[in-house]
Amino acid sequence: MAPADQWQCMRVRVELRRNQGAWIARFRKQVDLIGELETGRREFDGRSVMFLHLLQMESPNGLPVESPVLYDPKVTDVVDDEIRFLGFERAPPPSRVWTLQQWDVFLLSKRR
Repeated sequence: MAPADQWQCMRVRVELRRNQGAWIARFRKQVDLIGELETGRREFDGRSVMFLHLLQMESPNGLPVESPVLYDPKVTDVVDDEIRFLGFERAPPPSRVWTLQQWDVFLLSKRR
């Protein structure tokens, strides 16, 4: 068991299934986002909302990249090493509209 002052994150690979709300089929090539899955809460219009994002993210080309954020995530499916979440993402300024998003999350083994 880990000491009380340490916590464990899940190392995962994430495939985003929507682009600005439009569905992306599973057979199409995806950019894999790899990092540590973390949950948190943020306040929007006086309402506390849970979110998922990635820490220590590794980008495919080695350049720094900001983690996507999935708000109000709901688990829709769990099969073997895959967990599917459905939630919302917020478009960048100036529009800042909310769109539906699905994350297909694949659990990876821990680094040794």
